[in-house]
Amino acid sequence: MLSEEGLPRLRELAQEAGHAVPALCPRILIDLRDEPVEGDDRLLGSGSLEQIGADLELLASLGAEHVLFDWYLSGDMETARDDERGWRMLSALADQVIDLKAQALR
Repeated sequence: MLSEEGLPRLRELAQEAGHAVPALCPRILIDLRDEPVEGDDRLLGSGSLEQIGADLELLASLGAEHVLFDWYLSGDMETARDDERGWRMLSALADQVIDLKAQALR
């Protein structure tokens, strides 16, 4: 997991190279669904608004300064062309999860 392996390794590599640790600005694929996604293999950004909100809270707790949202589903390029679906998901996040004006989670 990112907090147990990825971030410690990033710190280690930065220290070895004599550089500051770069900012954490992850990119996640948004797959907003009406129902929660169950299972240990659920990806960040996939599931209900509550699940995605919890994912964003987790990333914030790890120090993420920004999060980039993509709305295509890996392996399904048709979703990359479905702008209406993408805007619906981003609008729902802006209305219910993210306070855009305050640049914070609700």
